[in-house]
Amino acid sequence: MAADVSGNGVVTAYDAELILQYVAGYINHFPVEAAGAGEIATWTPPNVTLFIPEGLTAVPLAKGVEVPVMISDVTGSGIVALQFDVAYDTNVLTIAGVTLDGAITAGDWIVEFNPNLDSQGLVKVAMVANVDEELKELTGSGVIAKILFDVDSDPPNDCSGLNLENVLLNEGGFDITIGNGDICLEESEPLSSSIR
Repeated sequence: MAADVSGNGVVTAYDAELILQYVAGYINHFPVEAAGAGEIATWTPPNVTLFIPEGLTAVPLAKGVEVPVMISDVTGSGIVALQFDVAYDTNVLTIAGVTLDGAITAGDWIVEFNPNLDSQGLVKVAMVANVDEELKELTGSGVIAKILFDVDSDPPNDCSGLNLENVLLNEGGFDITIGNGDICLEESEPLSSSIR
């Protein structure tokens, strides 16, 4: 498969990152080109925790409710690509987008997502480091992306689970702990008028 430049047999966000690095001149060959060419470096990956907080709240008819996807400290781990899915209840939420605004990846990473799986209650997210100026591997801890949802007006359920699935950092090899979250609706306060 031509797009599998890492040589692991599947095409992932990590392959896209390697292609971006090649085009920008940060690397001059792909790992697949070096397969069988010598020794493989040993590396012990860190344990990484990826989670969505529990106990998030929103009001009915809210637009663009931000659900943070968070990561533990990954400084020095070499993460330049990641992908994950978020499953949710379509009776409560509708996908509105994905943003990096205010995230530790803002400005240095590119995000793509598939909103066409909304009827299934699933959004697929892929992120890669931007190589316009210099390669920026993921460092630190905190919010890596925000999933934006619109809340239905009168959903049959008051809460929705927010479950992380199919998490992949680079092309694997990381010990990943996943923490699922939830979001529940709270009653909005009626607007009162001070005009008499």
